[in-house]
Amino acid sequence: MYFCSLGCLADCYNLDVNHSIPLNGPKGSLFGYSVYFTNIDSRRGC
Repeated sequence: MYFCSLGCLADCYNLDVNHSIPLNGPKGSLFGYSVYFTNIDSRRGC
């Protein structure tokens, strides 16, 4: 039962399974993803 639940979560994580792009990065780089931080401008309402 646990393996079935884990498999279902893994299938749902990638939203575009037909056109997925494998990403590689250096060790400790969050699986090739980078995080972009922005400053929120309160005057724009965003």
